[in-house]
Amino acid sequence: MKSPRAVFVTDLDGTLLSPDRTLAAENRAALETLGGSGIVRVVATGRSLYTFFTALPADLPIDYLIFSTGSGVLDFKARRIIRSGGITRGQALAASLAFLELGLDFCLYDPVPDNHRFSYHATGRSNPDFFAYLDRNGAFGRPMHRLPASSAGQILCIAPEWPGDGLMQELAPKLDGAKVVRATSPADHRSAWIEVLGASAGKAEAARWLTEEHLGLHGASTCAVGNDYNDRDLLSWAEEAFVTENAPASIRRIHATVPVERAVARAAAQWMGRRRSSLQG
Repeated sequence: MKSPRAVFVTDLDGTLLSPDRTLAAENRAALETLGGSGIVRVVATGRSLYTFFTALPADLPIDYLIFSTGSGVLDFKARRIIRSGGITRGQALAASLAFLELGLDFCLYDPVPDNHRFSYHATGRSNPDFFAYLDRNGAFGRPMHRLPASSAGQILCIAPEWPGDGLMQELAPKLDGAKVVRATSPADHRSAWIEVLGASAGKAEAARWLTEEHLGLHGASTCAVGNDYNDRDLLSWAEEAFVTENAPASIRRIHATVPVERAVARAAAQWMGRRRSSLQG
């Protein structure tokens, strides 16, 4: 592979994968083309390592995987975790108490790389997406019988609807530097998912660390593709960014859009075309 001077980062669900969670042949071909051009290919997802590898082929043509919304980074070819982080016991306790006080359902995850395992608090109120999540991942979940007594990978709160921006403002000062990230459920595409992550997590911070500190590509050309609120920091970090046409309106107003189907292929083609023109000029 040529010496990399550019980095391409894509979200997974709803971006690299189609809404039906399949990988379009055109998107796979685009990743292969990027690699052939010496471009570092990165997938950035909220999925844990376990759930990623249950859904994607082991020979996916990428170089690095940012998983659990930046809580970990995997050298994909070597299958080696090169960075990991989480939340402290104090942060886990503060977030858990806040969600309990608000009467919300949430999951507390074990540290990386076992963060597909979790304990959960269920209010028993109507919350179809939360209970569907437990059904899908029941083999790895256990009821929460006590407040957190140690550090954790992250926390995920699933609410039937967005509780409001006031929640983010209320949580932030209690978490001692931990990050709060909003997303739309990748399952029912309606419910609100609220993640509490370590201070060094986040898709953008993981992409920056990978590009500048691990690879030493200061000033590299960067491109990102996403589809939801939890991609905002990544899209802002990239030199050029694209979002799918069904992304929230507030994100579409800022970034160029590409069709939902084959989003990665369309974004990569446009970005590479402009790069070629710039290099030739």
